[in-house]
Amino acid sequence: MKNSKKTAVWLGIGIFSTLMITEVAFAEHSSRRNGRARNEIRQDMREVHKSRAELRDDRTELQRDRAEVRRDLRRGAPPAEIARGRAEVRQSQREVYQSRRELLRDQAELNRDLERYGWYRDSNGGWRRRDYGWYGNDRDYSRYDNSRWERDRNSWWDWRNWR
Repeated sequence: MKNSKKTAVWLGIGIFSTLMITEVAFAEHSSRRNGRARNEIRQDMREVHKSRAELRDDRTELQRDRAEVRRDLRRGAPPAEIARGRAEVRQSQREVYQSRRELLRDQAELNRDLERYGWYRDSNGGWRRRDYGWYGNDRDYSRYDNSRWERDRNSWWDWRNWR
């Protein structure tokens, strides 16, 4: 009797510790993977915000240069000064075009990373997380006005809203 109690206790401790170790290992693995994805997406978001700020600054500079050329034309400035102002406007336009290209490149990289790590755009233009595994079937989709099953049944064109 005494040995069977000890055996049961040790067996219970062994099973409990095995379950705890495997749960920790799985949690570490998923947090590492998701952490890397989160960091990469955050970095992409920072780059997009920087590009937007740069584009905004370049547009402001272009507007200032254009206003300066208009003032010079109105007040009858010498042709050399007007030519210099127009050259500044052309340079500012090139900077705006370059900033736009950079912003588009950063947004494309962000979209690529979001898709690679399991996000996708829905029909409203928002990003959703793909749910893989058994837990994805009954998640709360109430903020989208329908459940997962309704969304799948109505297909991608959402025919219910065609009234």
